[in-house]
Amino acid sequence: MTTVDNQEPECKVGLEEKWLEAHREQLKHSELPEQLWTTLAEKVVHRIYDAGNYIEFHRVDSPLKRCQFQVVALNSLEEADDLFLVNHIWNFSSVAEAHTHLHDENIKGLSSRIAQIFDLDFEAADSQCSGKIEAEIIDNLVHFAFPHVIRSGSETLQEIYSVYDELGSRLQFAENKDDPKLNCKFISIFDVMQQRFISVIFTTRRIEAHEELKRLPAARIEHFQAQKSYWTDRFDTEGQCEWLASYSTLKPLIEESRKCEREDAQVIILGCGNSTLGFDMHKDGYPNISSVDFAENVIDQMKVKHGTGSGGLSWHVADLRALPETEFPCSKFHFAIDKGTLDSMLALGKQGWINPNVNFEDLEDETWVKAISAAQKYLKEVHRILLPTVGVFFLVSLGSPEFRVPLLEKCNLEVQQIKLLEPQRQDREDDEAKLKLKWNGQYHNKHIYICTTAKPQ
Repeated sequence: MTTVDNQEPECKVGLEEKWLEAHREQLKHSELPEQLWTTLAEKVVHRIYDAGNYIEFHRVDSPLKRCQFQVVALNSLEEADDLFLVNHIWNFSSVAEAHTHLHDENIKGLSSRIAQIFDLDFEAADSQCSGKIEAEIIDNLVHFAFPHVIRSGSETLQEIYSVYDELGSRLQFAENKDDPKLNCKFISIFDVMQQRFISVIFTTRRIEAHEELKRLPAARIEHFQAQKSYWTDRFDTEGQCEWLASYSTLKPLIEESRKCEREDAQVIILGCGNSTLGFDMHKDGYPNISSVDFAENVIDQMKVKHGTGSGGLSWHVADLRALPETEFPCSKFHFAIDKGTLDSMLALGKQGWINPNVNFEDLEDETWVKAISAAQKYLKEVHRILLPTVGVFFLVSLGSPEFRVPLLEKCNLEVQQIKLLEPQRQDREDDEAKLKLKWNGQYHNKHIYICTTAKPQ
């Protein structure tokens, strides 16, 4: 099927020549063969999306809990004989903006259209995005949102993310540039006349009938960046959230695991968010508390709300995967406390938590690899900043020991004790308490992992 958006009658050749002239420099630096430039101009100017005449989608079984398709040629396609336009269905500059778009009543049908592309298992009841639809879509951005950069010379003016149509979203990656299955290229050009990105697929060798089309791997939106945008947006509207447990609940276990005098303890709260944990500990006699988060807005809020206490209460913006050594030198802290931060790094929406005990080579999804890599970098930083032997990593997590212990041990954090903070009770009537224990449709126990740095790094 061919889709053509006919425009007002005007000299067809003139429109195409104008477009070519405006984009000639971009095309020279692209990998698009010159013999296809005129075809590209024609299809862009007249918005011809005709890939449906040449390809079809085959759904395939996948171990991943998301859709997977093959883009298959209906008949043989010759090398660089034609090209297919890929429509950019949705563009946004951040995950926070993506949230806004999904709730914008002026963007009709966005959630249902994106759900269709993502092959999500629900129906949009109306044009306004429900909570369930929004969560599903945001969770899947790490698989379907691709970055594009608008530049002026060497200067980056803006970075945006695009979700493509079915053709662009379902085209699978080859292993690498030497993979014999690699048979097409995917390039993007900024249309200066329409002020939008356009993308193009063209063949790089003959493709046989019923053969799958495959392109080179390309970067998607970073899992870490998606999470940062989510939390920044959340902290803009959320007053305070005591994730998993308050200080009053944790205090007996903290005291039990402490290996130095309270007044001597150097404590760091990792991924502090808007929790009052650091402030509460400071009031209770811990004089030196460093609270760290990657969201600048929440750190600004906490500085205004709590200040420095009586001195020794400090707030820091930092990436926990690479803490600056000037502020966080090696072997400084007696206590590092994490309440749900590691869980957040390893949470992948409907896919649940990753089992960090699997081998990297067994992982089929790049997002899993990136999330585990981020978690390992973080835990190695925890090991680095803790004092040898007396340093304690106090991890509060919904993750079960079979998932958490192997990851901790891989990063040379030796688990000394595992405490069950609050066993799950099926007869609870307190909806709020249930919500705190419920994630991904299931209830989870709250575990505390008390670890030391006894093992050498």
